[in-house]
Amino acid sequence: MEKNETVYAPGVYIKLVGKFNILNAKINVKEFMTFLEQHTNDKGYCNISIVPRKVATEYGITHYVKLNTWEPNPEYENKTTTNMNSNVEAEDCGDMPF
Repeated sequence: MEKNETVYAPGVYIKLVGKFNILNAKINVKEFMTFLEQHTNDKGYCNISIVPRKVATEYGITHYVKLNTWEPNPEYENKTTTNMNSNVEAEDCGDMPF
């Protein structure tokens, strides 16, 4: 699987109902469990995103579920943390109550 490839979760059907933004989901347990087992990470999680469709289907399906493959870049995090810490200087707050 390529990094930018979209992987849709099978067997999940989501509808937006009412005026209170309630999502109703109908899930085919066998299909979705197979998907979860195939895409579980080393910590035991499967990260998914629930995304609104541009146009609802003829059956009223308003959202879809896809695999969320985003992972933080450790090099970027280390550089950011180092830069943030190096820019912090001790300030004399004087008589500030907080």
